[in-house]
Amino acid sequence: MTDSPPTLILTARFDAVAQTFFEAARKAHFPADRNFIPAHLTLFHQLPGEHLTETVAAVRSVTSTITAPIAARCSAVQPLGNGGAFTIEAPALWTVREQIATTFSDQLSVQDRQKSQRRPGWHVTFQNKVDRETAVRTLETVRAAFEPFETTIIALELWTYRGGPWGHAATLPIGPSGP
Repeated sequence: MTDSPPTLILTARFDAVAQTFFEAARKAHFPADRNFIPAHLTLFHQLPGEHLTETVAAVRSVTSTITAPIAARCSAVQPLGNGGAFTIEAPALWTVREQIATTFSDQLSVQDRQKSQRRPGWHVTFQNKVDRETAVRTLETVRAAFEPFETTIIALELWTYRGGPWGHAATLPIGPSGP
């Protein structure tokens, strides 16, 4: 019996100040028994994992052409059904995503193809999979203290997923030499 290759998940990492803010909110509100990964913004849910080296090289070929960190704004707090998230505005990130999507166009999942077509906003989840009452209370609390802020995306990260907690596969700094 052979193991099937992992799914690869591609996320964005923020500058240290924003990442610390997102992590603190996630630690405070995400169910501890389900909080295995850092706060993140997901670009792709299922990139092909059978050729990790080639996938890393393809993503790196995009990130290395970017000359500066990607500007972003954490602009609001939004509900996510049984949780909540911070709304992220990062128009230039769509260009990066589209370049990567083109590389893997025939291998993208339905979810990842639809995201590209719909162009929904980005978000960083701070709470998920809690009861509705807890989600509403938390959303009110977080909104009351929230002030929008500017940030930057300094790297993309690849994660492996085989049905359990994610495993870190690669950090791909933005720009020729990264942060």
